[in-house]
Amino acid sequence: LFGLPFEPIRQRGTRTETGRHMAYGAKAVTELSEVRVEENKHENKKDDEGGKGAKTHHHHHHGHHRQHHHDKQVPRSAKWKLCGSLVAVILGLICISIAYGGTEGTDIAWSRVLSDDAIPSTKTDVDGCKTAVFFGLVKYTIKYSSCSTGGSLSHSYDSDNCKTTFQETGPDDFCSSCYDSGASIGAFLGLSIALAVLSVLALICKVGGKAASTNVHNPGSLTALVLTMYVIFAVVAWVIWTADCHQKIRSFANDLDKVKVDASSAIYVGTGLTITASGLAVIAMLTALLC
Repeated sequence: LFGLPFEPIRQRGTRTETGRHMAYGAKAVTELSEVRVEENKHENKKDDEGGKGAKTHHHHHHGHHRQHHHDKQVPRSAKWKLCGSLVAVILGLICISIAYGGTEGTDIAWSRVLSDDAIPSTKTDVDGCKTAVFFGLVKYTIKYSSCSTGGSLSHSYDSDNCKTTFQETGPDDFCSSCYDSGASIGAFLGLSIALAVLSVLALICKVGGKAASTNVHNPGSLTALVLTMYVIFAVVAWVIWTADCHQKIRSFANDLDKVKVDASSAIYVGTGLTITASGLAVIAMLTALLC
């Protein structure tokens, strides 16, 4: 009798527990499905990012390839420019080296005075001679021609012969001005030659390099500095001569009219070569820096 009422209760408890288990199972399935959905979304997002990264890398690689291809073209252009600068510097070095040989009053002198008359000098038997005076950086030479005696005289600017020949007729400071000018110009020419040699070596290294470095285009580079100093020293050299000693020579030639001697003065080989060298140095610098 006591077992009969409890049987339905046990059955009802079993059914309730079964329903609960089914509800928990459904919830677990739902949660598992949501987790899988989230994982799928995450994987899809990673795939999308990977695709974009691949595209970005492809574009970057393509851009780098184009840039690399472009960089290959720069050295060739730079080499041609540097070769032009190198040729200009070498030609200028030749010119300025020859001009440096005009220290004596030779055919490479820096100024010259010509006259169909005999220019007064320490030589007394020159009547009827034509005269050519060659002014170098250290010495001057008077050459006589078209007369029986002929010959030549050569003296330095600090000699008494210079004062007797030129200062009695020309400017009082003729000899001292030419002496000082010659000494200064000799120093500037020596520096110019040294800088030209350094420029040649620097440009050869750049032209012969595998990548033909274009650092020379940077105004702060060593090669640019050397080229600039070379230009300055070469220009200063011929400016000193034309502004100082050559002006005294012109005054001397004009003052010869006082003693009834017609004469003409002009700059000569040394000055012309130095002006040419400075022009070539400017071309070399501009070609390397601005082109």
